Amino acid sequence: MKKIMIIAVAACSFSAVKAQVITVPKGPITKVPRSVVFLTPTVVANRTTGNYPDVSMRVDVSVEDAGEQGYRVNFQSSIPIENVEIKRAEPKQDLNTLTLAAGQSAGYFFMDAPAYKGSNTYILQFYAPGNAKPIWTSMVQRKKS
Repeated sequence: MKKIMIIAVAACSFSAVKAQVITVPKGPITKVPRSVVFLTPTVVANRTTGNYPDVSMRVDVSVEDAGEQGYRVNFQSSIPIENVEIKRAEPKQDLNTLTLAAGQSAGYFFMDAPAYKGSNTYILQFYAPGNAKPIWTSMVQRKKS
């Protein structure tokens, strides 16, 4: 009976020790895909501000993965855009302004560029030529908050 008890205790001890050991995979460590590490940004809001109800404007905003350059935010307007203000929050950072050429209605910026990096929320405000207030606003978030 003592022999059976000793064998049972030894077997339990062996399995308990084996369960605590972490095995290291053999071979080279592969690169982890970006989509697993980083959250893909999404356009959360895309609407008119209501500042100029007589101006008919529509802006389409999309986010795409541009590989090594990070995420690219594209915008296309139905009318020419003078500039785009990019406000960043969570954590709050400096306001950046993209000034577009005369008559230009499309553009883009990279979220992971040094000037725009480090925020969770990006609020884009689009200004038409000659208007002091924004006509259209969009919000892009890396994750829901």
